[in-house]
Amino acid sequence: MDKGRALIRRRRALHHAAPRLPFIGALGVVPIGALALLFVWPIAHVAVRAWNRHAIGDVLGDGRIRQIAWFSFWQASLSTTLVVLIAVPIASIVAHYDFRGRRLLRALLIVPFTMPTVVVGAAFLALLPSAHRQGALAIVLAHVFFNVGITVRTIANAWEAIDPSLGEAARTLGASPQRAWWTVVRPLLHPAIAGTAGLVFALCFTSFGVVLLLGGPRR
Repeated sequence: MDKGRALIRRRRALHHAAPRLPFIGALGVVPIGALALLFVWPIAHVAVRAWNRHAIGDVLGDGRIRQIAWFSFWQASLSTTLVVLIAVPIASIVAHYDFRGRRLLRALLIVPFTMPTVVVGAAFLALLPSAHRQGALAIVLAHVFFNVGITVRTIANAWEAIDPSLGEAARTLGASPQRAWWTVVRPLLHPAIAGTAGLVFALCFTSFGVVLLLGGPRR
């Protein structure tokens, strides 16, 4: 068992090891300047102009805004949870099994993420029963549709990079398939799952078109 644990620790050390960024001197001025000009300066400018404690207090004291913020939070949390629960099993199949149409499936998975919001909203309005065409259910389903494909792709790519001999070594040393996955594969897969989940949550929380089309102005 000690041999297996040493193998796992060595694999984790190699996984987290990253080369240091070399000093690039004057060449670094261009990308750093572009980043500061196009990203840091606009956000800092908006933040400085928007900082007004009286206005912030008025916003936080508005019950309608708090209700909208709470709705955004819980629907984004639910959407993200469903996306991850659906994406992980599909990613396992895509990463480990070779079957006819696998490459086509990987290509199609990215399509929903690139579709216009109006098209998806109109499709859900047409397909859902009239009682559920507008509301939280329609919004969550649309968010899952948009994000599950890109999540599958990201997790599958990370899963393919994990050495399968690690799980096999754990099973050889007596671990069950579930325990081998939980103690060996899951920690290595955690950064990809957590990072993608954070991105999906941000996209669902700040979603405007889907919420406007399927939730109405009051959402």
